[in-house]
Amino acid sequence: SVTGPLRGKSYLGENFEVYLDSLSKFARKHSVDLVPGSLIESENGKQFNTTVYLDKKGKLLNKYRKINLWYGEKSFLSSGNSISIFKTSFGLCGLAICWDLMNPSIFRHMAKEGAKYIFVPSFWSDYGKVNTKYEVKNINTLCYARALENECAIIFSNAAGSCGSNRADDNLVGHSQISVPI
Repeated sequence: SVTGPLRGKSYLGENFEVYLDSLSKFARKHSVDLVPGSLIESENGKQFNTTVYLDKKGKLLNKYRKINLWYGEKSFLSSGNSISIFKTSFGLCGLAICWDLMNPSIFRHMAKEGAKYIFVPSFWSDYGKVNTKYEVKNINTLCYARALENECAIIFSNAAGSCGSNRADDNLVGHSQISVPI
């Protein structure tokens, strides 16, 4: 059963394969490689914040379960336990999610294994502090630091605006970017 803020609601983890199939068809139809943000995945009674990489043929090349859960996620999600590195037509890539940016060791490990591109889908907000400038500085600093210290590209894609939920974490700060070491 789900605890925390999602208690009593229909849970997306039950539909992970349905969403994955739909996203695979989209990638194939439009002939694009795709990192579609993250989805809740269920396995053995546990829920994971999971992202995937689909190639332009819709083939699942790899998936990653978020290791560094944000404080609010810890009450209802389980942490992943493995790093994601895989070959694409662009070269070796890695996957991370949102708050993983706070942990340099994940990025260091991927870089040591040869990852040149690390995709980081995110749902980063100002968490009710109404201080978006502070969070934008965090994002800029963390993305550039991870790119510089690991000599790789960080492709950070963040949601922006409001979901209309009136929750404290509903002010999404956007600021998607590609950071490269220069």
